[in-house]
Amino acid sequence: MVNSARLTLGFIYFELSSFKTAIKYLAEISLDFFDYPKALLTLGWAAFKLQDYQRAISALSKLVETYPQFQELEEAYFVLGHCYLRLGYHDFAIREYNKIIDATPDAEEYASLMQQTKDSLAQKENEWAVLKKEFAEWQNRLVADLGVQPANGLSDSTLAARFQKARALREELLKQVQEHEKKVQRVSHAIAELRAKLEKSEVQKKWRSYAEYGRVRALYLKGIGIR
Repeated sequence: MVNSARLTLGFIYFELSSFKTAIKYLAEISLDFFDYPKALLTLGWAAFKLQDYQRAISALSKLVETYPQFQELEEAYFVLGHCYLRLGYHDFAIREYNKIIDATPDAEEYASLMQQTKDSLAQKENEWAVLKKEFAEWQNRLVADLGVQPANGLSDSTLAARFQKARALREELLKQVQEHEKKVQRVSHAIAELRAKLEKSEVQKKWRSYAEYGRVRALYLKGIGIR
């Protein structure tokens, strides 16, 4: 609770441009906090805004080295690049921008990947719709009255056989319902992953564009000898 409160306060003060106060709260967050990488990223941004580039580099370097699977790693590399650019370390800046560019597809590859992902998503959504319909049908059959009622003139053995058959049918229907439920869950999970992939691709496209601009600027400043 304390770490969550500190992170929230850090976000709020950052949005209010109170960067020193934001850093104060973000720096107090425990290392084992589940959202610690987000705290490091925001702290890095806040330090950058204060032109405290060394502190920003320290926080962001720790982030990219310790959490290589962090979802917003491109943003961290971008801010690192800008820090080095402001300090006049053009080669270091270019290195950080290249990490974004090398890890993300170019425009042609991006378009192809996006189309493939969208096609896969459409296929999975269709599969999900079919499974949901089948699942509902199995559920309805399971709860429906199977019409096995005692009838006059039938022997006890005949009635027992009918009830046994009905019980076996119910067990089979229940098994089918459970299997369909598992399939629905698997397909739903696949859909969620594909949607996340689409969102990630959009983010990567944005940061690649920023990185390409940053690299061009760094190369230009390096070429004319400006620190």
